[in-house]
Amino acid sequence: ITEIDFKQFDLDEPVPEVWTNGERGSLEAFLSGGKDKTLREIVTGSGLSSKLPFIGTPDEVAEEMGNVMEQVGGDGFLITSPVMRLNRRYVTEITDGLVPALQKAGLTRSDYTTTMLRDHLREF
Repeated sequence: ITEIDFKQFDLDEPVPEVWTNGERGSLEAFLSGGKDKTLREIVTGSGLSSKLPFIGTPDEVAEEMGNVMEQVGGDGFLITSPVMRLNRRYVTEITDGLVPALQKAGLTRSDYTTTMLRDHLREF
C-alpha cells in the first residue's frame, strides 16, 4: 500500500523520514507512533492500530461501525487485531460474531452475486 520496503531499515534504529507516492494515510498512521521511535517500537506499539477502538457485543460494535461509516464515508472495513496479536479466538470472534452482526445491520454483504474475484471487486 505504501510502496515502501521497510526491510531496508534497521529494526532498532529510528525510522528515517520517508516519502511515498503510494497511500500516504496508511504511512502517516503507521509512523504516528513517534518521530524518534525505532521500527520495532512502532510495530510492537501498535502503530497500525485504529484510533477508534470498538468494544462491546458484536451487535454494539456493528452499530458503532455503522455510525462511523455514516460520518466519514467509505466502502468497507479493515479489521486488524489489537497490537497485531492475531489468533484463532480473535478470528472466530470476527467471523462468527461481528460479521453476522454487520450483515444483519446491512453493513456488509451476506452473499456473492458472481463467482470470480475480479467481479466481486468490481461491485465496489
